[in-house]
Amino acid sequence: MQSVRIHYYRPQMTMRECLADSFSLHKLYKDDIIRHGYVLAYTFHFFEKIMCNHQFSLDDNELLRKIETAPRGELPAELAEAFAANRHKSLICIVVESLDTDALGRTVGGVRVTPTLDSLAADTSVIALTNIKHQIGLGHSSDGHVITFGGLMRCDQCPITFVNHKAALPSIFHALNFEHNFAIIGEGRAVWNAGRYLPALGFKSICDDISSLGQGTGDKAIFDAAFEVIKNSQRPFCAMVSTISMHGPYVPKNTPVTAISRSGELDSKLSYYLERTHFFDTCLANFLQQLKEADIYQQSVVLIVADHNSELHWDTFIPMFILNAGVPHRITADRALTQLDIYPTLLDVMGMANSDYWLGMGQSALRPGLPPLTDDELHQRSVLSQRLLQTDYFRTTP
Repeated sequence: MQSVRIHYYRPQMTMRECLADSFSLHKLYKDDIIRHGYVLAYTFHFFEKIMCNHQFSLDDNELLRKIETAPRGELPAELAEAFAANRHKSLICIVVESLDTDALGRTVGGVRVTPTLDSLAADTSVIALTNIKHQIGLGHSSDGHVITFGGLMRCDQCPITFVNHKAALPSIFHALNFEHNFAIIGEGRAVWNAGRYLPALGFKSICDDISSLGQGTGDKAIFDAAFEVIKNSQRPFCAMVSTISMHGPYVPKNTPVTAISRSGELDSKLSYYLERTHFFDTCLANFLQQLKEADIYQQSVVLIVADHNSELHWDTFIPMFILNAGVPHRITADRALTQLDIYPTLLDVMGMANSDYWLGMGQSALRPGLPPLTDDELHQRSVLSQRLLQTDYFRTTP
């Protein structure tokens, strides 16, 4: 490829979109803003968006060398053979709001906080990786979607991005004639401007009118709506279900009450967070059962992954579970993992690792013998991600 230096800037959000997004955030999280001292944080968020007008130089050859020289390893033959069957399965991605690994395996007040997730962690047919280092800023769920589905780190100077990513998982599925790629989100599409960044990742439709489809509140309504959409969709499909109940602040409002918070064993914020985690876990169990009864689960790979940590355990890890992937034996990772490793791992699981030129900035957790990425390598990938997100790389690279 001939070396071409590109000077290109695509505006990420118009002033009108910035104002609409900030208004949506204020309306949705007014308790956070008014009662919990987040005024400065949300003000900074607004100015961060409208000031991101930097221009980057991108040498295509240099960039490709840095990406392609990263060690990739080899997928073991027995896994490659098992995962080949997944190319024709649907992919259901449950992106969980603020899920900490620390919440797993806990019993408070005689109540098991996450019995469903705990049983998945113990199931040898499930790929359960629970020590993934998060790389996304608190509250930037849109960045969690970009890193999970596109293999790119967040762009510090522009947290909400709209560059069409033709190698994002939903885009790859669409290129393979998976007609239905959709996202079910608990917030309105104006929040974080999801109405633009989700289509840029390849989701062809967005369901955010949860009240008209689901019964109940929070994650129950989201899962109810997701099941209604999924059961009526042509298969195979790629679906994202984004939960919301575990979003802060962790106060009594909208928090179920069980023996977890009544026990008095923990401080109030942590107990309310665990109450919401328990509520999510219950909703997840019902959703998985619905999929099985409708004969959808058997034809799908199901991903359960956190978008980022909660505000309570910022130094802990996030978990990822991959169900019904056809693994021949228990899967473990032989190195420290980061969120960047989720995307290439999913490519391997779906039998698509060799279907596209883009393998993401991370390394598949399923390929043994690779060294963990150093802090310097992670920094370099952050810089490269920012350049990719603010240029037309995915549109112009074959």
